[in-house]
Amino acid sequence: MIEGKSSVGYTSRDPRVVPSGVTLWGDEVRTAKRELIEANFGLWGLGRLSAEFRNFLFNLVQGRLYLNNVLHHINPAEHDGKCTFCKISSIRELTERGIGEDRAEYNYYLELVESESIDHIFWRCQHIEELVQKVYRWVNGFDWLRGNETISQAHFLMGEWSGGMSLTEIDLVWKHLVKFVIFQCRLRRKIPSFGDIIHELGIVKRVFNSGRIDRYNEYLRTQHIEVEE
Repeated sequence: MIEGKSSVGYTSRDPRVVPSGVTLWGDEVRTAKRELIEANFGLWGLGRLSAEFRNFLFNLVQGRLYLNNVLHHINPAEHDGKCTFCKISSIRELTERGIGEDRAEYNYYLELVESESIDHIFWRCQHIEELVQKVYRWVNGFDWLRGNETISQAHFLMGEWSGGMSLTEIDLVWKHLVKFVIFQCRLRRKIPSFGDIIHELGIVKRVFNSGRIDRYNEYLRTQHIEVEE
């Protein structure tokens, strides 16, 4: 009664109303399974993960990634707030067209680049959305290049409750690991590739034992997903 799920303290500390979570996942977080959101907030404490990945996980759920849209508000003179990947792509395209910084239209086109927010860089960005879908198909054993199976924005950003904490942790680790690679590429000012992400997903097999991964694969099969052995 004092500390359990029937206590006042437990109900008053519902993670689904934490401002950083609402900003990260939107209003859908309010109706999500509480245990899933608790798993998201607590994943950074999983000791088997690298310190760098754990630091990313903590900053992600606490709203401390400080993407370009935030940096622009802090120091507009130093940061234009634009998406790193879209800006790289736009500058490359302008260069190919022979439009340099000395041309008036150069700045005009760069002003059209979208702002770099959580929602944009991890989902809506033209360089990310299809990449995420390819990785999703690869993880689930589909034809990653020519398949048409897709994951929803909510399930990618928030993860899915996989019947228990043990399997949900695997689900969250691979999905947040994709975001981690994307963020690392942003820091290096490099548009991420399918190969970049697949290489890093090997961490999942090093963190979790094979029996646990097999149970996760079996869970996917129960969701009508065929996973290659």
